[in-house]
Amino acid sequence: MTHDVVIVGGGLVGCLSAWALAKTGASVALIERTAIGAGASSAAAGILGAQVEPHADSPAARLGLASRALYPALVDELRELTGLPVPLTWPGTMRAWATDDEQTASTEALRAYESLAWQRDAGHRVELLDWRALTEREPALRHSCRAAIAFPDDGLTDPVVLLAAVERALVAAGVRTHVGHAVVRVDAEAGRARGVTLDDGTSLSADHVVSCAGAWTSLLEGIPETVRRIRPIRGQMIELELSPPPTRSIVFGAGGYVVPRDDGRIVLGSTLEDIGFHDRTTAEGLHGVLSRALALVPELKLASWRRAWAGLRPASADYVPVIGPTPIERLWVASGHFRGGILLAPITAAAVAALVRGTDPPFPLAAFSPCGP
Repeated sequence: MTHDVVIVGGGLVGCLSAWALAKTGASVALIERTAIGAGASSAAAGILGAQVEPHADSPAARLGLASRALYPALVDELRELTGLPVPLTWPGTMRAWATDDEQTASTEALRAYESLAWQRDAGHRVELLDWRALTEREPALRHSCRAAIAFPDDGLTDPVVLLAAVERALVAAGVRTHVGHAVVRVDAEAGRARGVTLDDGTSLSADHVVSCAGAWTSLLEGIPETVRRIRPIRGQMIELELSPPPTRSIVFGAGGYVVPRDDGRIVLGSTLEDIGFHDRTTAEGLHGVLSRALALVPELKLASWRRAWAGLRPASADYVPVIGPTPIERLWVASGHFRGGILLAPITAAAVAALVRGTDPPFPLAAFSPCGP
């Protein structure tokens, strides 16, 4: 059977891309080697940190802001279609300075605030908080942090529930999913993609192939050598439980963050380890995650342990997403989202659908070219 499009990879980027194309009437097959969302997507915290993550103005930073704006309509559509209560809240994020030296913290916070003028000029809220304002907003930080920058419009979702809803949406849209099969080769003829071959020898023909294979993208046979390499970066995370959560905002500090959920779960993250395809947790990594979280929010010492896990983020050499056409006609790549896969999935899916259909993407993609800018 020939499909209009084969999507390689069942993370959130691949699933939303498949759904977006199916809604245009395309015949879509989605190939996932383990389970839908089993990789980096379900391992993520779900932070929609379009403002807290970027440290400078860039195409990638603006891509995140554009994608964040798509989330309310996306979640509304998924709730109506599937009946699942996909969470989407706007607790805001903040970057806090945990130090005993208030003057140093204030100076560093002011310097960072001034570097974010591009966000304020674009109409996005950024607030500089001294110790008094910070402790009024987040009393649990009064003994650890001396200054912060707040981003009230950053949001939060739960990737596991979101993925469950998207999986139902794929079924409703008629997407054919092949779970438990790995794509070993992109098949091409005369410089044009013709489909894929699976690990059991099955061939699927398609007019277009889109690789959304995350950290495994560069392992696919048939991806041209000129396409930017994607490598795995391990992130180890911890989930605690404390009700009510000690903070309302998502708090970032030096090398870590604390994510409070409404149900009392608190996610702590995360390591950044360039060690290949090793997705296990380690005592050293978890100790570092927990230590940094306790330094930010000391009240977490009262929390109970729930679980720990690790995921592999897909990263390009410059940590910029890779989205667009390859030298092989009708072979597209949407990968390399690194820490922003959940945030960037909606805008990436819209771009993939536009590229395949031959229309203008919703955002300029030159900076994300698979063969470099």
